[in-house]
Amino acid sequence: MNTRKLLCVVAALLTVAVVLAGFASAVGTTLEAVKVDIGPTIDGDASDAAWAGATALELSTPKVTLKAVYTDKDLYVLAVVPDTTASFTRGAWVWDGAKWGTVKGQSEDRLAIMWSMDTPNFETQGCMTKCHPGTHAEGGEDDAWLESGKADSWHMKAARFLPAGRIAQAGTLTVDEASHGVTGGTITFMGWTDDKWIGQWSADNAPDGGRYPDAGKGAESRNRTEDKTAPKYIETAPTDFVDAMILYQSEIDSGEAVEVAKLSADQLKAAWDKYVALKAAVPERILKTPEGSRADVQQAAVWKDGTWTLEYKRALDTGHPDDDVIFSDLSKTYYFGVAWMDNTDGSGHIPSGILDLKFVAAPAGLPVTGGVLVWPEIAAVRLIGVGLLSLVTGVVGFFVSRRRAN
Repeated sequence: MNTRKLLCVVAALLTVAVVLAGFASAVGTTLEAVKVDIGPTIDGDASDAAWAGATALELSTPKVTLKAVYTDKDLYVLAVVPDTTASFTRGAWVWDGAKWGTVKGQSEDRLAIMWSMDTPNFETQGCMTKCHPGTHAEGGEDDAWLESGKADSWHMKAARFLPAGRIAQAGTLTVDEASHGVTGGTITFMGWTDDKWIGQWSADNAPDGGRYPDAGKGAESRNRTEDKTAPKYIETAPTDFVDAMILYQSEIDSGEAVEVAKLSADQLKAAWDKYVALKAAVPERILKTPEGSRADVQQAAVWKDGTWTLEYKRALDTGHPDDDVIFSDLSKTYYFGVAWMDNTDGSGHIPSGILDLKFVAAPAGLPVTGGVLVWPEIAAVRLIGVGLLSLVTGVVGFFVSRRRAN
């Protein structure tokens, strides 16, 4: 092969390698929502056929794997997060035989998704558009606000909205007695994501700064006395760990949970001894079904032996454009970011970079599984690009060495 032909081959290979490498890089920030006829069941089980054909977007910071599919009416998002401990102790009460106190150093696991609503500067700054540390409440979440515009927030909360519909454990769990965190076993959560919007800071909105609830009613209220020194309600006969750790308004209404103040000393001891035997604590929140726009995002999750599997479902158009991102234009790119909070409050969140969602249809003539396109894996594309780059490097090196030898 003469020099000119060799250079042409090298240039062609280099061009292909660069294109593939660029494609892999672009896919690394893009979540592709694939069209399906039937959406997955929202139950925390990712074995549905719909998910099998969706492209995985794997983030390294935070360590979260995302997938998305959509139907004519709804968007579905899957998030898988490794986490050695399922934490949902947040603010729970413990009894020492004389007085009540709260479990220290414990919060809940949370995953937040922030969606641009044509938010100014979001395409270049992402979630950092709302972060203003130290401007109002030092180290507090009061510093989450936007200088202008709005953004939509889907906030998974393991102790509050996530189990608002139902919680169940499969068999025996491994529970840390001090933290009440679960380190082994399987738990299913059925409920909602806390749906809020982010706007400008207001002192009247303390302690939430620029974070505002969507219209409607939330899924939680406080289980505490007026002086905030003790729980107001306690279950007298919780059946298992998760039953003890989550308190529903329906349990109060049915008499399963009773007012602590109305119990005798012996009755209180008998009830608390059941919590101790289960390694549980009395929850500080009372859960119920949310209403209105606050309940727009249905969610279910399974935590199993160190992994969260989270499923979301929301209408493409909720009819609530004042507080929701509306996915009405399927040719548009929708920018978003995610943040993981591992048993911590907002100050300990681990944010992603700027991500984007694109709606795609399965092209004709390509392999299909369960009615959904099987897309090439990002890793395979990257491997091809790296291989071609290595080949180009080797050819160039060989050519240069021949030239020097001559």
